[in-house]
Amino acid sequence: MLFDDDQLLLGPYATTPPRIADEIAGAIAAVGGARAVALFGSLAAGTHDGFSDVDMLVAYDGYPAIAARCAGAIDEAKPVRYYRPFTDVDQPSGRYWFDGESPFHHLDVSFYSTAAYDRVRREGRKEWLAIESVEVWRATSDDCGGQRRTPAARVPARIAESEWERHGRFGYFLVQARRYLRGTSERDEFDVAWAEFRDQARGVRFDTRTPAGRLGEMIQACWQIHAAIDRAERGG
Repeated sequence: MLFDDDQLLLGPYATTPPRIADEIAGAIAAVGGARAVALFGSLAAGTHDGFSDVDMLVAYDGYPAIAARCAGAIDEAKPVRYYRPFTDVDQPSGRYWFDGESPFHHLDVSFYSTAAYDRVRREGRKEWLAIESVEVWRATSDDCGGQRRTPAARVPARIAESEWERHGRFGYFLVQARRYLRGTSERDEFDVAWAEFRDQARGVRFDTRTPAGRLGEMIQACWQIHAAIDRAERGG
């Protein structure tokens, strides 16, 4: 049985991912030029659990700065702790980790023009990935895409893959920790991931910041997850 603090860190509540999705969709719906929001992955399929992330598609009309305004609305509603762009996909699409949420509950969001968004949903394919999606909001002809709020976009500059490697790929450790906590991998796989992460993250200070966000805090969260798992297996 996990302690309450460990439960909060590890995020074993199945209600958390849909809550985060609702908060983000509501923020985007208030941006002028935003046209639709859809979910895919486990939230769309209804198979999510307490360790699930949030997979989202966002449609916008007009110039690409609308996507940046949507990213600003996300940060305004849920302050972003760390951001990683997707490889070969224009920002502000990418992976967002939030203050006050478990590191497992990140947002993977892709921004598309309305035509491209409709094509992705119709064809069931996002780049190389086959998906089934569920639309959770679409602007009507009357509201013209939200309430015309235009929050300032606070999206970090693109970070090179070499920088990501140098800072330690904590994302891989989180994937392996999620698999182990779900019971879909063995302890030795988790231990290998932990050893690699520990070596890569050695020397990173808690207060380390990068253009992508507060890296030191993300590293610290991974250490805390490892400690929480060890405590749980020792019976507290």
